[in-house]
Amino acid sequence: MTAPAPGDAPVLDPIEAALDAGDVDRAGALLDALDPAVGATARARYLEGRRRLARRQPRRAATALADAVRLDPDNSGAWRDYGRALNNLQRPAEAERALRRAATLDDGHADTWHHLGHVCMRLGRLDEARAALERCLALSPGHARALTTLGLVAMDEDAPDAAARFEAAHAAAPEDAGILVFLGAARHKAGDRAGALAAYERALELDPSRADAWGNYGITLQDADRLEEAVEAYRRATALEPGDFASSNRLADALIARGDPDGALAETDGCLARDPGNPGALAARVVALTRRGDRDAAGVLEDVDRLVASVDLAPPEGFGDLAAFNAALAAHVLAHPTLTWEPVGHATRRGSHTRDLLDDTPGPVAGLASAIRTAVGGYLQGLDLPPGHPFPGRLPRELRLTLWAVVMASEGHQQIGRASVGTECS
Repeated sequence: MTAPAPGDAPVLDPIEAALDAGDVDRAGALLDALDPAVGATARARYLEGRRRLARRQPRRAATALADAVRLDPDNSGAWRDYGRALNNLQRPAEAERALRRAATLDDGHADTWHHLGHVCMRLGRLDEARAALERCLALSPGHARALTTLGLVAMDEDAPDAAARFEAAHAAAPEDAGILVFLGAARHKAGDRAGALAAYERALELDPSRADAWGNYGITLQDADRLEEAVEAYRRATALEPGDFASSNRLADALIARGDPDGALAETDGCLARDPGNPGALAARVVALTRRGDRDAAGVLEDVDRLVASVDLAPPEGFGDLAAFNAALAAHVLAHPTLTWEPVGHATRRGSHTRDLLDDTPGPVAGLASAIRTAVGGYLQGLDLPPGHPFPGRLPRELRLTLWAVVMASEGHQQIGRASVGTECS
């Protein structure tokens, strides 16, 4: 009699059943107790990846799922979840490849097409995103997440039906607070403050622990000049998520607008204690000190002569002069696949904006990044600031650059951004 292969071990069946039922704790306990030989099999690594995704641990999920697809390259579910994990690690190009592999193996799984549409949206390929999402809805009419992502695509395009897309998603999943947060952002963007406030209030009824809902609620309240309520909403957001420095800085801004510079200074103290050198907190602190009449203290923080430096960059190797390098950069930007007209979440108006130019095929931008790294290193070495000055705060061990470009049309400009939107493949 032939013994079953380790990957077919019956001990894995209850783990899969627990994950299918949403009992991640039981699945985790069983996975941790597996014999190492069984735990190293393709199926076990796939289940481990599912566990880590459910725990919102994308890095550990990606490691397990990479093992799963290497050991069993025909497992469409493992490829699909591997794509989800890669997307959540901000690696959308790799996520797309994994999801397309999943779709090739099984083109009838609605979630695969939803995740693929989401990733195509992130890559700025909105036509492909819509096609994938429509395929998802053909397979699963009323798929709430696909309807939600179609709303995000509409917001990317500044389409007038963005809010209607989220309303359809909300009708499909009325208890999903996250959809209501997106709906509030879309209504706010369309100028419907009352509708935005109603969406955020319902989201908070469903889930009062959502920091993003409290933060966006505060933004809309502040835009409506309801400063006292905005301050309270921002306080709730920062209490729920102390690392939400955007809400902390907006709280300081609202306190300044309310005529409370001392309160704003106290808030920036707390933010800078958690994130020394936070630029938003330092900017708010300068304004608050100025409003309080303390120009000397404000001047120390905004010491332009010491803090601002200009650097003339030399053309990278392969370019005869800066004119040739600039021409190459311009051509690369104008042909970039992520160049999008007035993308949601950005301050660009009457113009187009790219996503990260260092993704996948940076071309001449790689030379610019190298020159910037050299310039930043020289700037930091040359800083001469008085003891105790908060700038530049904690420096990362490794510099990470995100470079983008803006192409303006006639009367193009930048404006202050408002309601925030963030997504992941969940």
